[in-house]
Amino acid sequence: MSHQVQLEGRMSLTGSKADQRIRVAPDEYAAVLHGLYWLLEALAGAAVEGAAGSRAIEGPLDAQRLRQLAGRLWDARGARCLR
Repeated sequence: MSHQVQLEGRMSLTGSKADQRIRVAPDEYAAVLHGLYWLLEALAGAAVEGAAGSRAIEGPLDAQRLRQLAGRLWDARGARCLR
């Protein structure tokens, strides 16, 4: 079953219908995406030096929510992924 998480600065029609909507200011998108990237990299076992450490949880989202999003993405990866 699909699960839609919407990251957006202002309410949209898509966001109002999402399973989970997270308000993120436009200038905070990069921090959220970098955090997700570092956490997914760590889950894949291919973390770059220091990337999966404390820097992975900095940003506008709390560490628990960021880890939850990364976990959902990791669990939903396709069979074509390496791991």
